[in-house]
Amino acid sequence: MNVNNIFYDESDEIENELFLSAIPLNLLEEAIKSQFNDPLEYRKTDYVKSFINKYEFSVRNMYEYDQAELDSLQTDFIEFMEKMFYNYLQIGIDNIDDYNEDNQHELIHFTYKFFINDIKKNFVNIVCNIIDIRKDEITSICDKKKDVIYLNFKSEINDEYDVLVLSNLANIVNYVLSLDYTIDEFFDLCESNNNNAQLDLQYVREKFDSFVLTGNFVPLYKKMINKDFKNEIESKVRNKILKKYPKRKSEIKNNPEEETIDESVN
Repeated sequence: MNVNNIFYDESDEIENELFLSAIPLNLLEEAIKSQFNDPLEYRKTDYVKSFINKYEFSVRNMYEYDQAELDSLQTDFIEFMEKMFYNYLQIGIDNIDDYNEDNQHELIHFTYKFFINDIKKNFVNIVCNIIDIRKDEITSICDKKKDVIYLNFKSEINDEYDVLVLSNLANIVNYVLSLDYTIDEFFDLCESNNNNAQLDLQYVREKFDSFVLTGNFVPLYKKMINKDFKNEIESKVRNKILKKYPKRKSEIKNNPEEETIDESVN
């Protein structure tokens, strides 16, 4: 099966098939694999929620003699997600077989949302937080050469640190992604004012604190950020900084170094 076709040719089939069966389950699993392989491109769709919806609809509407098949599909999916978390992020799940189905779904869903659906938010928050709280460290790795980009921003922004950061964002993003973090440090740096993302973060953090989720995911999670993803993070961080200066002149706003992006994008 061509994985890419799932998103262009078969996504409607996944959503339109209300009942859970082997075919839509296989499609969902292939779609989730694509998300783990290329989270920037495919992160926005919540395929675990699609599974849960289909499963719950099937439980309500299937005949009793179909229950055994449905139980098998449920077990297969939970095992599939366990393998995805472990193979891609070295995350283990302690005794998930002891949980009822609702708790299994909740655990799988929140973990998937945090690491896949929220991946861009997470790394943007990490970069922004390090820029805010480690100013001396960031200043020390910046090129202080007053080139055209620096002078353009300097003519419109009166904060020297923000000008320095804006003119060195690519280097800063690379630097932040090169650092080693403990799991607690990583979660701390993911903090933001986004309530929806915070709910996912708080849930996953609590599960790590209670050893329901285990393993050091940080090195492999950082490896998911390829060159294109770094560019997206850089653009998002730039946009956040520039929002503090809404009265800049139009010629700076049109500078190609300032890519305007939709703040609603994950």
